[in-house]
Amino acid sequence: AAGSKSITLKTVLAAILLSAMGLAVLAASPTVADRFESIFSDDKDDAGSKAERLAHMSDALTVLSEHPLMGVGIGQSMVAIVAMHNNAADQWVKVHNVYLLIGAELGVPGLCVYVWMIIAVFRALKRAKGAKGHSHMAENGIANHLGIGLRHAILVFAITAAFSPVAYNWFLYILIGLASVHMSTSAQPVSSSSPSRNVLRHSLRPVRA
Repeated sequence: AAGSKSITLKTVLAAILLSAMGLAVLAASPTVADRFESIFSDDKDDAGSKAERLAHMSDALTVLSEHPLMGVGIGQSMVAIVAMHNNAADQWVKVHNVYLLIGAELGVPGLCVYVWMIIAVFRALKRAKGAKGHSHMAENGIANHLGIGLRHAILVFAITAAFSPVAYNWFLYILIGLASVHMSTSAQPVSSSSPSRNVLRHSLRPVRA
């Protein structure tokens, strides 16, 4: 209980520190502040970036609705969007939303698999939290901290993916690989099963509160 309270206190203090740093940056740089305000106010969006990104997200949603089963293929969403606008050159812009991008290019089944992959790894790491492993790392609590860090990293990716065109970048897949190694070396007894099977097996079990 004491350890849990300590972690909670550290998390709150870290959140306060990060918030203070963010406010300091906004106060020190009017440009950054205007950029942030443009999220909520069209008057601050001088470059038209917000309107352009929303338009491309809407286009991607249209492509998804027209090709719900198979999508248009990996890397072909921009081709489909350009075709929608009569091959206008200014439409060659990335969709800044991973989920819409995956849905448009791989269809609803591909999007479901992508989202399930993120949730499965997150659940596996959550279930492994506090589990007693058989390694020196687990005995010292290092493995638990690593698992918490990986969960936070995956959660941050899942949130920021709604604003970024990084569907096929290596960020998420590196985190999944690290989670697989973590699950097999510190959160599970030594066995012949593969890291990927350990992750999938834990992701399908109910999470304890």
